[in-house]
Amino acid sequence: MKASVQIWTAFILALIIPATIVLIAYRNTLALVDAVREVGESNAIINKLQELLIVLSEAESRQRGFIITGKDVYLAPYQKSVSQVRQVMSELHAAAAESPEQGRRLDALEPVLSARLEELQVTIEFRQQAGLEAAQKIILDDRGRALMDDIRHRLDVIREAELRSLSRYQQRAAYSATLTTHVMLYGLVLATLLAGLEGLLLHRVLAALHKTHTNIAAACESLATVTHDLLDATTQQASGLRDQATAVAETAAAVDQVMVVAEHSSEQARSVAQASERALEVGESGRSAAENAVVVMQQAREQLLAASRSVQALMGRAEEIAAIVTTLDDMAGQTNILALNSSIEASRSHEPGQGFAVVAEEIRSLADLSRKANLRIRKALSDVRDAMQDVAAQTRSSLDRVDSAIATASQAGETIRQVAQTLAQSAQAASAIAASARQQSGGVSRIQQAMKAIDAVMKQALNLIPRTEQSARNLEALAERLQNLLTEQGLTGNA
Repeated sequence: MKASVQIWTAFILALIIPATIVLIAYRNTLALVDAVREVGESNAIINKLQELLIVLSEAESRQRGFIITGKDVYLAPYQKSVSQVRQVMSELHAAAAESPEQGRRLDALEPVLSARLEELQVTIEFRQQAGLEAAQKIILDDRGRALMDDIRHRLDVIREAELRSLSRYQQRAAYSATLTTHVMLYGLVLATLLAGLEGLLLHRVLAALHKTHTNIAAACESLATVTHDLLDATTQQASGLRDQATAVAETAAAVDQVMVVAEHSSEQARSVAQASERALEVGESGRSAAENAVVVMQQAREQLLAASRSVQALMGRAEEIAAIVTTLDDMAGQTNILALNSSIEASRSHEPGQGFAVVAEEIRSLADLSRKANLRIRKALSDVRDAMQDVAAQTRSSLDRVDSAIATASQAGETIRQVAQTLAQSAQAASAIAASARQQSGGVSRIQQAMKAIDAVMKQALNLIPRTEQSARNLEALAERLQNLLTEQGLTGNA
């Protein structure tokens, strides 16, 4: 076992054992104090029980003195004794507060004691009001004696219980006193043995220290040699670190230049990627616009086709109206002929046919008007037909132009779609280039940080070199001082 461990073991034992003895003695002393206190409380309760019986007996004696003599001089001492009874009962409750069992016994005693005091007071009142004979009847009833016997019995029960507790407390106090005595006696013997053990350990430690000093003297000679070699190696290492620090500083400067170029390249790649993304957005917008134009033109073509079909239907209706007008014209001609024939026939009939001639004339006039209206209708239908033919021709021409525009818009949309695909590929390539540039910039940045960290470490190492050299010199001086000190004390390797 090492000397320091032995010394510490003896020191700790020297502290623990007396502290343990003192702690045990202290606890036993506290237990003894508690036991003595409990003994005192039990004795106080026993004394109070005896005092209660005495003051109650005094109250009975003074009550009997008044009953026998009828003199009021006994009443004041009687009232004082009653007050003392109540006061002692209250003190008993306070003394037995820590014992629930005794408290219950005292609670049970309280009504019996009150009944006895009440019986005494009633007897006094009967003596005052009805005389001696009435009071003697109450006394001879033996109720007061029975109550008093009950009170004495209850007091005996409480006293016996308290005597048992007192015996238990006395035994505990005796045990605590005996244990404290034994602890102090055996503790003194153990402390004496511990002192002898500490002396033996100290003797062994001193012998080990003498041997250790001899070994230290030899170690100091080796330490001086090692320290000298360490100082030489530290000087050479300092020279190499200075050259290495110069190289690291030049490398860090080169990495800074590469970092600037990489950041510039990354910025340009990012600009190209952003331009490609904007061109892709424009191409997508153009393709969407071309597709929308084709859709609108197709809708216009459908509307023109619907208009052409409507014009064709109207031209058919115009042909039907022209046929009807021709029929009406023929009917007007036949009506005119009939009216002319009717006029001729009416002229042959002279007077009877004059009225019919007037009707025939009106019919011929209506036929002329109908022919003129048919001529105007035919002319209007001819104009409408010509206009519808022009509209149909223009509609066909518009349809041809719309078809041509749809074909052209479709070709433009296809061309824009191809351009958009090309722009998308260019944007992806530019994004890949930008990502590669960012990765390259990040790699160069990490290299730059690493070079800065290496440079900082080299600077710290250079700063530590003088301290290391100084420490080596101090260590060499310390070894020399230790060797001189051991030589002065006569503890060198030859001693």
